[in-house]
Amino acid sequence: MNNTSSERYTSVTACGQTLVLEVFGEVGAVHKMTLGNRFFIAVKCYPMNSDNPELLAWFFDFYKNFAPLLEWEELKNGWTCYLKAKSQRCDCYRDAFWQYLAGKRLKMVGRKWSAFEWV
Repeated sequence: MNNTSSERYTSVTACGQTLVLEVFGEVGAVHKMTLGNRFFIAVKCYPMNSDNPELLAWFFDFYKNFAPLLEWEELKNGWTCYLKAKSQRCDCYRDAFWQYLAGKRLKMVGRKWSAFEWV
């Protein structure tokens, strides 16, 4: 495996730290993606080892839409909350992400669990 990044994107977090997304692999065969800065990697993603074909698109969506709004210390937890939000089917994933990040959980209520609430 080639250990040099084929693509690199830069952004800034809410606290002003530089955020670098590095993609390792070729087009159609990305084997690793990292999110961090030059010296520290906060989040890693291995799309080829996953059974989820959308993981690559999810990582780019997290990088573009959520990572710039988070503090540096929240990135790892933010990625975990993003994955939980994308896998649930009750609420919009954007709203669910912020609820999970706030430490809330989804509770099914009503007869036959037909409704939900955040607790």
